[in-house]
Amino acid sequence: MAKAEEYSRLDQELFPVKVIDNVEISPGVFLISWLQRGAFIPGQVVKVAIDRLQPPRIYSICGGNLEEKISILFNIKEDGYLTPRLAATIHGDELLVSNPYGSFHGDHSPAYWIATGTGIAPFYSMFQSGLSDHKILIHGARFLNQFYFEDELEWAMGNN
Repeated sequence: MAKAEEYSRLDQELFPVKVIDNVEISPGVFLISWLQRGAFIPGQVVKVAIDRLQPPRIYSICGGNLEEKISILFNIKEDGYLTPRLAATIHGDELLVSNPYGSFHGDHSPAYWIATGTGIAPFYSMFQSGLSDHKILIHGARFLNQFYFEDELEWAMGNN
């Protein structure tokens, strides 16, 4: 399939949503949200674009499946096309997103959750969806302010 055809096909998978929240939770790290259109399975991803000029990027959903919104966690790539623009969005701005998809799912089986930085997003989604029983979380980061959701996760899961 030619690249132009492939991008055109991807374009058709995206639909507009309105930003309902965009919070900088740590320097250069944002949690952006929009209303859910349907159910998702904790651990799934969505494609996100700000316009149709560049291909969408894939982000893990970072929130519980019983919430009325979908959130993603991202850090600004200073020389990037998408993330500086995402960081500048405000309530009511439009994004282009896909339906949730992917096969990295959580369940109630014992497991180790291992993540660094914003890689905590799918595990936070599983945690927020009630799937943290029998789990041990190992979250690494270079700086203390990169332990996103630390207080909540440590309180609920312990600090083994």
